[in-house]
Amino acid sequence: SSVVITNIAMDITATSATLNGALLSLGNQPILARGFEWKVTNGGTYQIVYFDGIDPIFDYHLENLTPSTNYTFRAFATTAINTYYGNERHFNTLEQPAICEMPTNLAATDTANESITISWTDNAGATSWTVRHRKSGEDWISTTVTNNPYTLENLTGHTQYEIQVRALCDDGLISEWTPSIFVTTQNVGIPEYLFKSIVLYPN
Repeated sequence: SSVVITNIAMDITATSATLNGALLSLGNQPILARGFEWKVTNGGTYQIVYFDGIDPIFDYHLENLTPSTNYTFRAFATTAINTYYGNERHFNTLEQPAICEMPTNLAATDTANESITISWTDNAGATSWTVRHRKSGEDWISTTVTNNPYTLENLTGHTQYEIQVRALCDDGLISEWTPSIFVTTQNVGIPEYLFKSIVLYPN
């Protein structure tokens, strides 16, 4: 008869794990199926997953598991005569790592001669963000802000700016920077400026 071994789970994360098993002896019985039964240890019911192959050492990668949860599993092999099971083993998924979601949909909503108003979608429940901007080839200028939309002021007219935003979450977590947007301020309007500055008096 076939002897089935349940080996330890590997590659365990918060939401996934790889189950491992082996056939210690194939004997004279052709193997019709092999795989694993697995369940949540407390109150779960066994689910079956199958290994698609003929190797005596086999595995199956589980996904969409629950973080910080204990699971039970056992390997099995089925012949025409019987289904043989390995011993039960257990593993714990890891805690879900705390993350700070990056803002999305960063866009310029208004552009003037010396200012750019931007807005974004907050995905982290943040109450403050870091906004940074720069001219091409220059260093970033960063500002911590608490309002969205936000207006960058004291800019140079008719100049392109690169802009990014990141979220500042609780517990000191910081999101990744958004992809850059490139926005050009409006022309300073020299003809209009000169028109307003020149005053003609009649002779």
